[in-house]
Amino acid sequence: VPQLTYSVDPENPNGADVYPARVDYSLFETAVSLSTPAGNVEVVVGLVGEHMVNAICCATAIGLAAEIPLDVIAAGLEATESIPGRMELVDAGQDFSVLVDSANTPEAIRSVIDSVKATNCRRVITVIGCEGEMVESERGQRAVIGKTAHDHSDVVFVTNDSPKAEDPYKILEDICAGFRDEIYSKPGMEDEALFPFLKDMYEVHENAQYECMRLQNLVRRYVMVDRYHAIRAAIGMAERDDVVLILGRGAKDYFVVGREKHWFDDVVEARDALQKIGAIQDSGVDTHNLPWMSLAARATNPGAGNLLG
Repeated sequence: VPQLTYSVDPENPNGADVYPARVDYSLFETAVSLSTPAGNVEVVVGLVGEHMVNAICCATAIGLAAEIPLDVIAAGLEATESIPGRMELVDAGQDFSVLVDSANTPEAIRSVIDSVKATNCRRVITVIGCEGEMVESERGQRAVIGKTAHDHSDVVFVTNDSPKAEDPYKILEDICAGFRDEIYSKPGMEDEALFPFLKDMYEVHENAQYECMRLQNLVRRYVMVDRYHAIRAAIGMAERDDVVLILGRGAKDYFVVGREKHWFDDVVEARDALQKIGAIQDSGVDTHNLPWMSLAARATNPGAGNLLG
């Protein structure tokens, strides 16, 4: 069996047999010009992110080692679809990218965020959550996950992922612990924030709910116990050339609350949001800040018209 090596470095310093002579990233696909012993070929694959180049080069090398013609390999690569829940693109014709991935550790979350940044996107909007009833030794990871998303994203939505029998609000607190102090200690924040605002708006007194959202808008760090709303808020906030990352659950299609399973699929929820939010925006609703409200209401009464609750 022929042995071939591959590299993901366009400079190919080690003289690999297969390597990408050029890579062009975009929000919806990746174009790779491959250099191989069988010749050069360009493939455009509907997979997003820097880490996909490794899979493309590896598959090409394996195919050539198996003596598959290069044009057949290229056609197979271009026909490739993403694995459900692994950097799965949700495309409804919008001018920004929505990706669903199972990343649920600090290392995986950073890898995914760094990968999409290679597309030269405008902003990374990340939706993260943690499961309930983690063993005690793993609960400290919640804060690390929160800090990782905070450090590497432009906008963060902290939400839930199968809280099970654990208090879902406590899970949110654990995640926010990774960046809460940094936010509260920002210059001028002591004068702006008169109460702890990094919590779900419905946890604060109704008279302070608008102020809670105003402060979260100010720092672009949002806390929403309901994942259904968090996904819609994140997609509603997205603008041209942004990337929305919905992380942690991947292809799971259920949610555990207490001891009961409830149907919930991040891809389906994202697609539903994309199909509806455009019409909502066209009707005169501003979804780029929270709470959602009509443009007329925002002009006359900034605290009126919450459409998420």
